[in-house]
Amino acid sequence: MTQWLGIDAGEGFHDMVLLDESGKTARSVKVANRAESIESALREIVHAAGGEVTVMVESRRSVGFVVTEVALQMGLCVRTAGTQALEDFRDLEGQPRKSDPRDAYLLARVGYLGLGMSHPVLEITAEEQELGRLTRWRQRLSEDHTRLLNRLRCCLLELSPALVSPEAPQWSSQRVRRVLARWPALIGLERARLATVERQLVGGRLAKRPAEARFLQQAAREVRMSASERQIVSQELTFQLEQLALMKESMTAVDHQIEAQVATHREGSKLKEMPGIGSFVAAVLVAELLPLARHASEGQAATYSGVTPLSRSSGKQSQSHLARRTNKRIVRALFLSALASIKDSAIDRAYYRRKREDFQGHPKPHVKATLALARQ
Repeated sequence: MTQWLGIDAGEGFHDMVLLDESGKTARSVKVANRAESIESALREIVHAAGGEVTVMVESRRSVGFVVTEVALQMGLCVRTAGTQALEDFRDLEGQPRKSDPRDAYLLARVGYLGLGMSHPVLEITAEEQELGRLTRWRQRLSEDHTRLLNRLRCCLLELSPALVSPEAPQWSSQRVRRVLARWPALIGLERARLATVERQLVGGRLAKRPAEARFLQQAAREVRMSASERQIVSQELTFQLEQLALMKESMTAVDHQIEAQVATHREGSKLKEMPGIGSFVAAVLVAELLPLARHASEGQAATYSGVTPLSRSSGKQSQSHLARRTNKRIVRALFLSALASIKDSAIDRAYYRRKREDFQGHPKPHVKATLALARQ
């Protein structure tokens, strides 16, 4: 009979709790976060159990990466129960205060009771693992880039609201960034020669933009911030511009890596032949969806990808909702793919228009139609 081992992973130590056949604590171990110590502890627990042992962890990444990899290399079955699922089960079981051994016990109980809150950790190939890290890194860079742009916009609003007005040059463009780099916080811009401002706008080329240069100089004259505070803002703007440039370079380098790996991957190269699927979307599908699709049915894979809603009915009321175990990275990739295919494929564009007509009356018919196209 299978015995369940719950592991609460930490930065320095892991707490392991093994349940016996009756669901009671049979063994509790605290082990250092070192591969050799983890392997030794797992071998002792498996030997003492005298049968099949299934390991339960919160996540296979972050602090749980080493313990998960060691367990998989030993040939043990590993399942994960997400942090939110553990929180819900903790409330159900009743826990006056959090403790690591208690969390390990609760993880083992989730598997022992078969509550459906966990799913198996699938073994993936080295190529899929590399693409998974690259795509997640690319998404984090994109999110950080967006946050920095929003902070830059806030600084420009405080400096001179005219800079982000509709008639102003695009505040996030390279032209405006060059001007901000030359005159941080617009200090001295109002006294600069018009030709100098134009050269900064066009990057030293001969093309002229006198209207934009005059507009920026006028915006600099409207600044009402004190001199001392303006100096601080200039330092902040300089740092933000440097960070944006660095992030842009990093995203370009990651994009090249993703494109090169997808081109040599058998399934990735086939995916790229489909309308609306580029290197990034193909990499996300290969890294996130392909390992599950090898072991699950088409319906389970569709539910995990977030494009197939589940029905919920009570009495005369019926509605649909997305499953809780939805991979947000796959949903985003398929949504972006559907948007691109609307522009690239006449067949997909016609399907999108027909679905949008079918969903008339819905608060967001375009979103429903795009998800329907992503499902196809």
